[in-house]
Amino acid sequence: MTIASKPERADVCIIGAGATGATAAKVLTEAGRHVVALEKGPWRTRETFGGDELANVNRYNLWPDPQLNPRTVRTSVDDQAKVELFCPVPQMVGGGTVHWQGWLPRFTPEDFRLRSIAGDVPGTTLADWPISYDELEPYYDKIEWAFGVSGQAGANAYEGWRSRGYPCPPMPQSRYAEKFHKGCAELGWNSFPTPQAALSQPFDGRPPTVVSAFAQQHGDPTGTRSSALNVFIPHALATGRYDLRPGSYVRELALDSAGRIRAAVYTDADGRTVEQEADAFVLAGGAIESARLLLMSTSPRFPTGLANGSDLVGRNVTFHEYSASVGTFDDPIYAWAGGGYVSASSFQFYEHDDSRGFAGAASGFALVCGVAFAAGLAGVA
Repeated sequence: MTIASKPERADVCIIGAGATGATAAKVLTEAGRHVVALEKGPWRTRETFGGDELANVNRYNLWPDPQLNPRTVRTSVDDQAKVELFCPVPQMVGGGTVHWQGWLPRFTPEDFRLRSIAGDVPGTTLADWPISYDELEPYYDKIEWAFGVSGQAGANAYEGWRSRGYPCPPMPQSRYAEKFHKGCAELGWNSFPTPQAALSQPFDGRPPTVVSAFAQQHGDPTGTRSSALNVFIPHALATGRYDLRPGSYVRELALDSAGRIRAAVYTDADGRTVEQEADAFVLAGGAIESARLLLMSTSPRFPTGLANGSDLVGRNVTFHEYSASVGTFDDPIYAWAGGGYVSASSFQFYEHDDSRGFAGAASGFALVCGVAFAAGLAGVA
């Protein structure tokens, strides 16, 4: 392998500039660390986003193009792998937050000890988290106040304790949410405004969110909905200690004689092979890309891939699944209008119940993990 360039050593090299990578970059740079970020995708500006569904979806303007960046999947070792667009998360600066709706409910305290609650589930590797809700709560709070999350503290009867409320009140109630809340009330179920990374009022110098729910699925041309792209990336850049390199495809993590990562070897936007050294490395390419990179980083010491002594890396992928039911009403609902198509929620049946035949539930988590991990790496609270 011929190395065309070997830039100056960094304090930290972050691979990926999406939800977790951008969050870690903000924390680390604001703590005084020099950070190099290697992002596989482009750095898009809000002027390049628009509601062209044909371009964004069918021509892969936002999603990975399966012809240029194919991903394969199989359900068992005996199956034939097939190319499938099973994870349409944008690969660009900002990652999946570029076109997210921005739902940010917290995990409940029970989520962190699901193995203790649900017990042994045959065929799974179910385990309790090594940290608790109490330990993570301060970082939930940091994310909510950095993003300006709109929500109503205490409205979710099943949420854990909070050190303070949300920085912004809930988004204006849509007719869609009004119908949901009314139905829940008639059934005796608790419901609440879905916490969203959107501004119901001016916050931190930014105007209220004006982009609609479906427009946000194609990127945010207004820049008013909170995302890693328009909040944390600018925060990190403002420190002058953030070297963000889009179009950088990391192909290997090179090790030193002690078996520690010494450099990320990547192909830059001009097709050159570059070796970036750093004191510490953060893998934030998402579950699939981070696992891929670990498995590709083989050596005599780690023949099955870095950090893969268990042979479990990449074997328990969790997809972003949806289940839904649809109802029709005599009166118009206008579900597309207002604060999002999931602008009201209920945790009435969220917690584990043996009678349902499945274990636990799920929620958004990447941003909080990023800020908690980076705070520890930077030595800051």
